[in-house]
Amino acid sequence: MRLPRADVVIILDSPRWLCLWWRVLRRSIFERDQRPDLPDGCPEHVDWSLLKFIWRFKRQTWPRIEAARREFGAGVPVVRLRGRRQADICLATLPPAPTRP
Repeated sequence: MRLPRADVVIILDSPRWLCLWWRVLRRSIFERDQRPDLPDGCPEHVDWSLLKFIWRFKRQTWPRIEAARREFGAGVPVVRLRGRRQADICLATLPPAPTRP
């Protein structure tokens, strides 16, 4: 429902090794219980199904996401960011978010 109304689709296209090591394993080992974005009583955990999901994402999940994007949001521009530097540059160019009342 949101895709046809989107202004842009931003794809964070990180390498698989980065997702596995830096984003998941390192964080779960060295930053355990330090994530302010997780609700109380909901600790971060890594299990085999999460690791398999990440490993197989581009082959199994990505084609379904791309098919849905083509079907429901073909006219929506796509920006593919392939790393932290590109993401930082993209974020720096965005206007400030409007304040909510």
